[in-house]
Amino acid sequence: MRHTAFRAFGLIGIVFALAACATQSRGFPESGPVEAGTYRLEPSASTVAAVTLTMPDGWITQDGLPMAFRAPEEDAGFSFYTVGSISSDTCLRPDGQVVGPSVGDLAQALLGLANVAATGPVDTTLGGLPAQRVDLTFADGFDASGCNAPGGLQVWYSQPADNYFVLLDDNTTSVYILEVDGKRQVYVTSVRNAASNQAVAELEAIIESIAFEE
Repeated sequence: MRHTAFRAFGLIGIVFALAACATQSRGFPESGPVEAGTYRLEPSASTVAAVTLTMPDGWITQDGLPMAFRAPEEDAGFSFYTVGSISSDTCLRPDGQVVGPSVGDLAQALLGLANVAATGPVDTTLGGLPAQRVDLTFADGFDASGCNAPGGLQVWYSQPADNYFVLLDDNTTSVYILEVDGKRQVYVTSVRNAASNQAVAELEAIIESIAFEE
């Protein structure tokens, strides 16, 4: 992921600040500003198990989805997904190309996306569980102005209708893929290319706070 060269002391300070708020979890807000604190997401179409995470001030949720972005800059964000297929053509055809059930199946499928520069997979962890991470950006020189999602590439779309992800051309996206309680879980982070060190540090601290309930 780009923009990872932030000051370690900045991240440490944010981690301690979030830890101070992490006394008791509450339900993840459906829409609007998020107060600093620890939240619990229940199992859903997008989350295969309950998950807790600790948020700083200044982030926003919307539409009752397990996602949030930093406001007002919108320079960093995250979302949880379950993914069974990816787009056969990220620009023009969001219809699903079925992907096998394993972590590795999805990681390898992402590497073959049209119009996308994908790197990885990198072995990592999320919520203390083994994971693979694939980083996505636009392929060099690709113009998405004529695509179905103008200015973006639809990486996947599946039912329910809000289970979709669009890659924007001024972002670097990291797709974390892991198995939770025998089921594949996907967690996506996106960072604008011009994001501040503060934005990246806040996102990194959120990632570090994630815990799954198996």
